[in-house]
Amino acid sequence: MTEPAGRPGPTGRPARWAAPLVLAPCAAAVFGASMWWAGSATPTTATKPAPPTTAPGPSAAELHAAAQAQAHREALAAAVDRDRRTAVALEHRLTALGRQLRNVSAAADAEHRAARAAGGGSGSSGSSGGGSYNSSGNGSSGGSGGSAPIYVPPAPAAPQPVYVAPAPAPAPPVQATTGASGKP
Repeated sequence: MTEPAGRPGPTGRPARWAAPLVLAPCAAAVFGASMWWAGSATPTTATKPAPPTTAPGPSAAELHAAAQAQAHREALAAAVDRDRRTAVALEHRLTALGRQLRNVSAAADAEHRAARAAGGGSGSSGSSGGGSYNSSGNGSSGGSGGSAPIYVPPAPAAPQPVYVAPAPAPAPPVQATTGASGKP
């Protein structure tokens, strides 16, 4: 086994694997060192943070819808205020009508008592709306010595008969195969 004269070092299969076995760990070490240095070092030109961005303003359609909603709310508030004023006016009117009714009924009671005292005290007086005032009784009204009229409602009307229509006759059976109804 003689070696050729111009070639130093081993030749063949072991020579092919020697270079990668040395270069692979060295390359990994260099790569690891460069990554460590890049993570720990700060760049010389620091990046400026982006200026804060503001959200875009509302669109014209949104502004129009908001204006319409505000106008609608104001119209509703005005309607509610108007309805409240109407309700207060109606309450005042109801109070005034109640006062008038009490005055009229007091005057009618006084007339009734005067007529009864002058006429000898008949059992009942006139009819009003189908009912009548019955003043017979022994109780006193407010210490005045007379009795207050008692309203007697009219007798209820007889119930009306209810007509119920008879049920219609059932349809004749239909033949499923021919479609004939079975009528002669």
